[in-house]
Amino acid sequence: MPTDPVSALSQLPATAAITYRGMSGPPPNAAFTLGDILPTSADPRVASENFTSERVAAIVTMTGRSIAPMSRHPEELEIAILPGTLLLPAGAIAVPGLTNPVVLLTEKGWAPELPESRAELERTVIEHVTHAMAQPAVPIFSPGRFTPPRRSAGQ
Repeated sequence: MPTDPVSALSQLPATAAITYRGMSGPPPNAAFTLGDILPTSADPRVASENFTSERVAAIVTMTGRSIAPMSRHPEELEIAILPGTLLLPAGAIAVPGLTNPVVLLTEKGWAPELPESRAELERTVIEHVTHAMAQPAVPIFSPGRFTPPRRSAGQ
């Protein structure tokens, strides 16, 4: 039985999904490789801590690991993205009601569970975020888990 979190998560099946994370600061403008586990949520409201984050990122993953069934808070719908995952910036999607567009990040590749075209992906993200915005606030069990604190000027 693996004892470190990355080895344990690596044993779980990969989950192709659109998942979300809150962001602060400018969106990335170049590909980057994750150095640590990146907690995300299939629910944009959870990921953005009730839309209090500066930005929302939609991440198209083929290799994330759904940990919701074994989580202490399964309603967070957590999908962990493993270290070493390469994420590519893929633009932004304007969603009515949000100040900043949703940042789109993606892994290379495609899976049958994912939208087949850019237009379908944009529609899906707009639907997910719009639906989440219409829902009541959710409890935030671990502040900062899915969204970093806002950066202040000069940081």
